[in-house]
Amino acid sequence: SPLLHYWPLSIEEQFLLVWPVLIVAITLIAVRGAWSHARWLTTTAVVMGVVVAASLGWALHETSSSPEWAYLSTATRAWELGVGALLATAVGTFARIPDLVRPVLSWAGVALVVAAMFLIDGSVGFPAPWALLPVAGTALVVAAGVGREPGFQGLLRNRASTYLGDLSYALYLVHWPVIVLLAVVMAPNVHFYASVLTLTLGLAVACHHFVENPLRYASFDALRQAREDMRHGLFHVELSTKIAGVAALVLITLSVISFAMGPDALHHTDPAQTDTTSVSP
Repeated sequence: SPLLHYWPLSIEEQFLLVWPVLIVAITLIAVRGAWSHARWLTTTAVVMGVVVAASLGWALHETSSSPEWAYLSTATRAWELGVGALLATAVGTFARIPDLVRPVLSWAGVALVVAAMFLIDGSVGFPAPWALLPVAGTALVVAAGVGREPGFQGLLRNRASTYLGDLSYALYLVHWPVIVLLAVVMAPNVHFYASVLTLTLGLAVACHHFVENPLRYASFDALRQAREDMRHGLFHVELSTKIAGVAALVLITLSVISFAMGPDALHHTDPAQTDTTSVSP
């Protein structure tokens, strides 16, 4: 299914419903008991730590006994989001990390994420324990940047990397439909991968600049002001938006060219459905 990868959104939304409820419940108890801020924060961290530990333990059990269910289950995936919640309860501590330690944590996190790309094949031990690699790596990178950015981190702090970070959600939304739909009409060759890469990037750039950002900053006042500016000829499109529009069109055009150059363009036949065996009488 070209929409199969949207299932994590349901797990995320479930977590984003349960996590605030837990915070509110703990806060109500803290108010009635006149707890200090430190005690409230510690209790919140402990509760989330228990949730993370229970979810991870269940993930380890389900991965060994029912790996397909473990892959899709909310109970076996909640710990991955819970680690982020734990980070949020400890921002005060992370803000005091010495500057010399920050680059070490950041690069260690990057190393774990890169290692996960090569070590995880999805067939055995996933989501537990192998998902610990990218989750722990991401946690280290985030922790290293709390309060101030780590030094000596050119890989993540350059403009290309930060822009890809801005595009990450749009890339997540469009990449799988592109892969699935192009795989129907193209064989897995260099033209297929070039088309997937350029079309995914082109659609992600367009979605980010012309859907995601406008919706993020939309308001009735902004729409009213834009309408008045257009009426008086004062409306101007920002240069970055113009560049994004051109870049999206160029990337999408390149994907079409790559598709047209493929040897199987418009004539793709599934090898499994082609009988090349000749039988002599």
